[in-house]
Formats: sequence, C-alpha cells, structure tokens
Amino acid sequence: MLIAVPTSAKEIAETFRRVSVQAAKVIEQQWTDKSLSQVQNAFGRDESNIQILIGLIKHIFHHRGQATILIRQAGLKPFGVYGPPKEDWIHLGVEKPPQ
Repeated sequence: MLIAVPTSAKEIAETFRRVSVQAAKVIEQQWTDKSLSQVQNAFGRDESNIQILIGLIKHIFHHRGQATILIRQAGLKPFGVYGPPKEDWIHLGVEKPPQ
C-alpha cells in the first residue's frame, strides 16, 4: 500500500498530533507499571517495554531537531520547544547567544 506524501506543514503537524494522541491512548490502555518491565522482541532485539517507550521519545526528539535545522535552512524562524529559539533571545536581553 502506498501512502501519499504530505503536501503541507499543516498536514504533517495534524498527522503527527493525531498519531501521537492515538499512541498515548493505546499505551495508557494496554500498558501498566508492571508491564513496563516485560520484555519483547522489538527491532530485532529483546527490549523491555520501558526501553521501547524511551526509544520512541528519543526518536521524536531526534526528528524535532531535524525539523529545527530544516526550518533554519529554509530561512525561517523555528518554533520554541523548551523556551524561545535563539532568534528570540535578543528580545529577552541576550545580545549574542552563547556558542
């Protein structure tokens, strides 16, 4: 089955939001504190459910970083995630962001 490539940032964001909400619901419904220690074969190796969950979170961080770089390369100001992007620091009294 071929999946159409998104044609807009809005479509990508809406898809990510929808899939993330659904994944969170499934995890809440199917996993418990006890089941986090259960081991299963994932990605060709044995991993506990907590390792899989942490890996998923790290994977999202990785792609968020990629998106930030691509946004800057396109000449746009990236969004703030854990605070304002360096492009907004001047408005907070920081003259030159530390390297």
